[in-house]
Amino acid sequence: MSIPYPTPGVHMDVCTTIRRNLYCSYMLEQMVANLFTAYIDSIDGSNNGLGVAKIVLSVLAIESKNHATYIDLMARHYNLFDEAECTQLIGRPWTSMQELLSELSEGRKMNLKEFIEKQAWIERAVGEETYHKLLLPLINEGVGMGCIDKINASVIESILSKIASDEVWHEKLLQLLLNMVSN
Repeated sequence: MSIPYPTPGVHMDVCTTIRRNLYCSYMLEQMVANLFTAYIDSIDGSNNGLGVAKIVLSVLAIESKNHATYIDLMARHYNLFDEAECTQLIGRPWTSMQELLSELSEGRKMNLKEFIEKQAWIERAVGEETYHKLLLPLINEGVGMGCIDKINASVIESILSKIASDEVWHEKLLQLLLNMVSN
């Protein structure tokens, strides 16, 4: 989510930027959870060799769903949600996930290695960086702009930092799976 402004040359205030990025982060986490679940559902249940992959992907789906819940609770409580066009805000990772979800819902079978490679790219593109490099600095700016008070900003930063550290773990789990299927 490195594009904080919807149109070149049009400045968006920090508070609106925070609200839109939190909304799109929530939507993104929901989509990631749905993507993992859709892939798990597409895996042949009779293949015992995919048991570990199903477990890891299920954990990642649950974690992503939890992240969405954390963001939803926090953003709604602090009135920090503003619907946005997430395709424009997030860009290629967003459209890649939409395409993958569409393919899986249409019944396309995808081998595990291909799925993990695509998902690992998406996680790297929007994961931890979104929280540490974009949202956390924006939250600090939001305190200065008056849309978030300092105490509430501490709570928000703590929740976003937790999600960011989980994103690093997600990348490690995906890399572990990729190493397993590449051997």
